[in-house]
Amino acid sequence: MIFGPLSQDVLNSAESTSIAIAASDGTTKVYSKSFSLAYARDMALKGAFTVTTGSVNVKVQLQIGLAVPTTEGAADASWVMHSTLKTVTDENSFAVPMAPAPLAFARYVFTGLTGNHASNTFRGYYTRQEEM
Repeated sequence: MIFGPLSQDVLNSAESTSIAIAASDGTTKVYSKSFSLAYARDMALKGAFTVTTGSVNVKVQLQIGLAVPTTEGAADASWVMHSTLKTVTDENSFAVPMAPAPLAFARYVFTGLTGNHASNTFRGYYTRQEEM
């Protein structure tokens, strides 16, 4: 039986729906709070970046793991990068489908690239259909 689509806000480790992506060095990563992939079949990320001034340049990736990270919002050596979903260069809303992941949990990784403004924030949600 298929359920959904179900939607869930993308949160930061402090449970906020506004995720600051202030870096532009191409190496500083911002991690969303992890979420369960139990029963997930079809998934997508929808969201938008907002800047008060300047421009947007952010790489969005999906990272997966067998259990929640040791510390939400921080790197965890037991997690692996599943895929690069999109590089976003404007404030327009976007949606990107995601392939089903083979592990139990996932989270988004945001990396500010050259030209990304320090006032940049992300708000979004992911949707999924579940099959039981």
